[in-house]
Amino acid sequence: MHFDMVIRAKQGRPFDEGFQPQLSISDKLNSYDLSMQSSMEKNWGHLKREAQKPELISLEVQIQAQKLTHDPALTVMINNQSKTGRFYETTVVRNLDQSHVLENQHQRIDFFYMNKGYLTLDHKEHSIKGLDVDPYMIRLSEPGLVGHKIFNTQNLQTITQSHKHLGSGNWLVTPPHHTQGLLNILPVLSYGGFYTPGCPFNKIRQMYGMISPEENDYGLLIYSRNELAQKHDLQKLMFVDETISDLSLSDCIKRGDFKIELQNKMLGESIYYRSFNYHYDFNAAGIFEIDFII
Repeated sequence: MHFDMVIRAKQGRPFDEGFQPQLSISDKLNSYDLSMQSSMEKNWGHLKREAQKPELISLEVQIQAQKLTHDPALTVMINNQSKTGRFYETTVVRNLDQSHVLENQHQRIDFFYMNKGYLTLDHKEHSIKGLDVDPYMIRLSEPGLVGHKIFNTQNLQTITQSHKHLGSGNWLVTPPHHTQGLLNILPVLSYGGFYTPGCPFNKIRQMYGMISPEENDYGLLIYSRNELAQKHDLQKLMFVDETISDLSLSDCIKRGDFKIELQNKMLGESIYYRSFNYHYDFNAAGIFEIDFII
């Protein structure tokens, strides 16, 4: 009787401090299964995120326009009389106010990343700061540079053109880079790019210069390609230089001329996005957003 009471008393006592009960084999298997399930769910969620591609990336950029750094000498022969000056001298231009001539003298426009923007994933917007867009990294062709638009300019030391008036409204002209005279032709030279802070993007485009000699003087007329077509017979125009693009900045963006690379940091694979739209409120600082899609 006494022995039985002792056993019962011990069975009823709590475990000693520090005692840990042993799990059965079935309990261990259940715990392992739960752990594996949790790990697989985490990995699957990570892989799912890895496979997702942003539908749209919008980057905030700022325009930096580069002025011309050269000014070729200009020599115009009119009926065997020589007139000299500088090709980019503002006083030579006849159809623009001198204050507006400089707006057409740009050699390129750069678009620098402002280190912020947003992307859309599953039709939800997520903010971007810097180049790290986990699990991706934005790769730019040059540090900080999202893109640029280049304009044709005159880089020669001297530009020479001769005119001879033949009467009855006819003339003989020898264009720059040519040795033979051409009858009733109007040579057209690349001049530079038009840009002024806050201007519409459809105005930012290649501009051209056309030497228009008078009997005793000469002048330079500045036009866009559209203006040339409106004011002159295209069959009489001779474009001396090969142009890179006559499209405006607006058209270049919408056509997809600007591109960025989105690289998967773990897999090393890249996705390439092209520009298709922009948002600009015509601010003088030249800050706007470019939208990119695959």
